[in-house]
Amino acid sequence: MLQKMKDQLPAKDVPSIFSGIDPDYLIPKIKAPYRLYRYEQLRSRYYLEFFKNGKSVPYISITSLVSLLIAKGWQYDEWLKRVGDKADVIRDNSAEYGTVFHKEALSGLVAQKYSFDFLDEVVDRERRWTQFHMLFHPEFRAYCGEWRYGFKKGLASFFQFVKDRVVEVIAVEIPVRSITNGYAGTADLVARIKFQKKKFLQ
Repeated sequence: MLQKMKDQLPAKDVPSIFSGIDPDYLIPKIKAPYRLYRYEQLRSRYYLEFFKNGKSVPYISITSLVSLLIAKGWQYDEWLKRVGDKADVIRDNSAEYGTVFHKEALSGLVAQKYSFDFLDEVVDRERRWTQFHMLFHPEFRAYCGEWRYGFKKGLASFFQFVKDRVVEVIAVEIPVRSITNGYAGTADLVARIKFQKKKFLQ
């Protein structure tokens, strides 16, 4: 039987080792049907639902499931051989870049406006740091010079897509789960879009 939000355990009663996951944005006229909690102390990531009756339902992360079931392939091995001991640096840089890009895209999406000029405002003339540098953790600011153009171009392309195709944003980074299949994750963007005079929910 499908449990509802009212059947779930209050957040204050959920053990602190589990992190509650809420949508980054959810259109006001809709309420989240359930709340998931993330657990990352194991090799794979898991999500759980907790209920007032003392039961809990675990879901494996879809990302973890895919990585367990599908081999990375020979291209990944070739990449490792090519980059050598720089693999961890490239991984961490990509994660930081993606996190900041996501945050800025979301802010522009929700506000329906974005100031690219703000990114170029100088905050430290001696170090030549701008507001763009300040978006990143200190250990990554040395890369901002090479990241700036691609970052701004990527945001501009995304905002143009939103302007041309998105009719209504429903949710951003919303937790979803499959009771039938036992996995969960977060959907990057749920929106109504238009294409060839037709509208779709994607």
